[in-house]
Amino acid sequence: MIMIRTRGFSQFRRKPSQGYGGIELPADVRPEPTVGLAQKRKRMFFLLFAVFFVGMMYGSILLRDKSGGFLKNLGIIQETFLADKAEQSVFQCFCGSLGSSLLFFGCSFLCGLSAVGQPLAIASLFLKGLGLGSSMGYLYLHYGLSGIGYSALFLLPSGAVAVFALLLSVKESLRLSNLLFSALMQGREQISKTVWKLYLCKHGILLLILGLSALIDTLITFFFAGVFHLTP
Repeated sequence: MIMIRTRGFSQFRRKPSQGYGGIELPADVRPEPTVGLAQKRKRMFFLLFAVFFVGMMYGSILLRDKSGGFLKNLGIIQETFLADKAEQSVFQCFCGSLGSSLLFFGCSFLCGLSAVGQPLAIASLFLKGLGLGSSMGYLYLHYGLSGIGYSALFLLPSGAVAVFALLLSVKESLRLSNLLFSALMQGREQISKTVWKLYLCKHGILLLILGLSALIDTLITFFFAGVFHLTP
């Protein structure tokens, strides 16, 4: 029997964690107490979503820049994107959609490998929201209801799936980064290989979800690109 410090002010007696099948797990991968764990995970997910949402709002606010520099540059990028997307093959559309999502996903993944990568991981989520918010805002300002329809059809379905995968990636990135930081502060040279395997497996699954997002974008573009036309 050993004494274990809890997150509160009290202490209680508890047997050492035996993991699954009676096999003791490393300290850094032992499951947390189930009481309040679901609420904690849900709270973290919504906090990260709030970061993304703030990024979207800020992207919309930037369109009101009085100098017009941001709007002009965004317009050039957006019009080039729309023109290129209409002429792309199915394979090019899939690769382009997947590549744009991998930019933020890769940043989140790499930040989790650093003990001080938390700020950049959160920044990737904020920038994803900023890009989506500014794009949708530009389409609305220049094309009105047609822009709203285009966003709802071409941006939101695949974008929602990609953002969901990025949210989970950032959550796992923060968890591993915090674990590395804790190990560094405690003077531990390394953490369990199980932690790395879990991190890679989870991101492998999230990568498949990103592929699904790109596939949705490709199919929508293939079936509706010739039907839906933006009209100012």
